[in-house]
Amino acid sequence: MNNHTHHHNGSIVLKVTATITVIFLVAITLNQIILNRHINDTIEENMEETVLRTAEQTENYLSTRVSGSIERLLYFKAESGLDSILANYFANPNAAAYSVAMSNLAAPLSTKKVSDSLISDLYLYTDYGAFTDGSTLLTPGFSLEKVALWSEIREGNSFLEFCTVRNDEIFRSRKWVVPVLYRFSVSSAQVYSATRKCILVVNLDCKEIQALIRKIVPEAESAILVLDQEGNPVTCVNAAAEELMRKPELLSRLTAAENTVLDVRLDGKRYYGVARKVSVTPWTIVCMQASTTAREESRSYLQLLLVEGGTLIMVTGMVCLLMLHWFTAPLRELINCQNVRQAFCYEGNDEIALLTKSYNQMLRSSNEMLDREKQYSHQLEEKNDAIELEQRLKRRAELQALQAQINPHFLYNTLDSIRWKAEAAGAEDISQMVRDLANFFRIGLSRGREIIPLEQEICHVRSYLDIQKMRYGDRLDYQIRIPEELKKLYTVKLLIQPLAENSIYHGIKESDRKGTILITAGEEPGGFYLCVRDDGLGISQETLTILNADLKRGVTVSDGGYGIFNVNERIRLYFGRDYGLELRSCAGEWTEAVIHLPKYIPERTEWDVSDFDRR
Repeated sequence: MNNHTHHHNGSIVLKVTATITVIFLVAITLNQIILNRHINDTIEENMEETVLRTAEQTENYLSTRVSGSIERLLYFKAESGLDSILANYFANPNAAAYSVAMSNLAAPLSTKKVSDSLISDLYLYTDYGAFTDGSTLLTPGFSLEKVALWSEIREGNSFLEFCTVRNDEIFRSRKWVVPVLYRFSVSSAQVYSATRKCILVVNLDCKEIQALIRKIVPEAESAILVLDQEGNPVTCVNAAAEELMRKPELLSRLTAAENTVLDVRLDGKRYYGVARKVSVTPWTIVCMQASTTAREESRSYLQLLLVEGGTLIMVTGMVCLLMLHWFTAPLRELINCQNVRQAFCYEGNDEIALLTKSYNQMLRSSNEMLDREKQYSHQLEEKNDAIELEQRLKRRAELQALQAQINPHFLYNTLDSIRWKAEAAGAEDISQMVRDLANFFRIGLSRGREIIPLEQEICHVRSYLDIQKMRYGDRLDYQIRIPEELKKLYTVKLLIQPLAENSIYHGIKESDRKGTILITAGEEPGGFYLCVRDDGLGISQETLTILNADLKRGVTVSDGGYGIFNVNERIRLYFGRDYGLELRSCAGEWTEAVIHLPKYIPERTEWDVSDFDRR
């Protein structure tokens, strides 16, 4: 370990006092030297250099930041696996695949936005749908084809295009942004032969651009105006920049004389202005530096003062700077110490020695704290892994528990019906009931599969209703009206039968008239629906409101209503919280149980249970 050792004795106060004495003596001897300079020319040159330097620094800083954002944007597609995600979605662009693609794209889009302060929001447009990170809501009723940005998206052909500044038309935040369009294509011979065009809309936040410029430009002395390709203001820094926007002729003169400093008057004040193009963007920076009235009024006084004291000030400053530079060398080494775990050595009895002692003590404490932090971080990661595993096991156990619910009283009632039919006579009726019961349990078990075609789910409930119709006779009738094109879709098994059973025992059985159960299906936005309707006793409005509220929360309020909550929770566990069950009813007249499902066909055909178990 290399330690720098310095030998200094005495107080810094004494050192500074001795330095000032030497400087004073030197200043008296040099006091007779007259500094003959033209302050006006010097001020003019300094101001022009200042405004040029400010414009150059602003342009370099802004170009670097925007260029960095663009470079990261170009690498984003490869780093985030965007091709693979979109290719999988384009191969089968249905609602379920869209949900998977949205879930996979949310994290990289969110990470891209959070990692770059210039980016306000990201919007990925494709032929088959649009994607966002989900952290910012879209504008209500938003349609990309109806906003002004659509013309630039449709007509442009450059892979990277800066649009004009505008109020955000996509997201509800409504920020002032500069949209940047990144066009790319996604293709995969394994998925399809066509190439799909995609556009990533990156909104650069105008306020963040203004904040970046404020970091390097003193607000009180400089005014910065950034214009887009059509002369619209991207951002204004200082009130003078806003006033300049109201002077189109003056603004045109500055932008026409690019990289040339002009002496301009604005709102009664004098400014040095210069315009400069921003590389990697179609923007123009206009920088103005104020020439204060006090500086102009004090020129004659400054000339006399500089003649008599300029030499003294210059020599004094140089000598003082050299001596202080020598005295403070250990402090600079301490400040520039890069190794946070290496102690700084200084031998002496002055203030620097005390400072070094405090620094080394702080370094030891910091190192101990870093070691503890690493240990705590490791423990936290282990704890998080354990929690995640526990949650997965819990969810699996809940799913298995929900699917294991069987209503045994139906089996008992069916057996009683078979015995009653056997005693009453009619072997054909007994045979039919036995066949329906066998089909019912065969489809219900489905060889352990949980996802079956809708066609088999319909066969399952038809067998159940045939058995119940034999039991109740003329008191019960049913109709099933399912479009043929929907029967090929897949769903979770045992959804319709619990609802039909609920209609019989809570609607028709308690009524003193003949009851009819009607089972229908149809398409709806985002999927399709199944409806089980009965003309029984119905449900009161108060009870209906409570049941629907509990279905949305996914809770079970009573043992009597467990069947509908079982159906609802299984749908949500398999397909997400956007799908499930809702109840509709008119007390004393009818009740409807409506199931909302996605249009789902699994890729693995072995899930198909169209071939019944013939054993």
